[in-house]
Amino acid sequence: MNSVLKVFSITSLIVVPIASFAADGAEALQRHHERNKQRFNEAEMRVQSKQAIETDKPDVSQEENKSSGEVEEANARAAKEAV
Repeated sequence: MNSVLKVFSITSLIVVPIASFAADGAEALQRHHERNKQRFNEAEMRVQSKQAIETDKPDVSQEENKSSGEVEEANARAAKEAV
């Protein structure tokens, strides 16, 4: 009986610190996971806002094409009138 008590006390002295260390490690891992998740969400939000801004902007190249087309038409009309 005395030897069983010794084994139990020695085992508890070993298991308790290991269990607390494992619990601390699990908490640290969870905090690390939450930080990474937050960083990913922030990056995703930046990408979404950038895409929203880009879709709100008018396409400048199409406007330039329209204006250059209008200039060509005006030049063609002026050439016809000059002849």
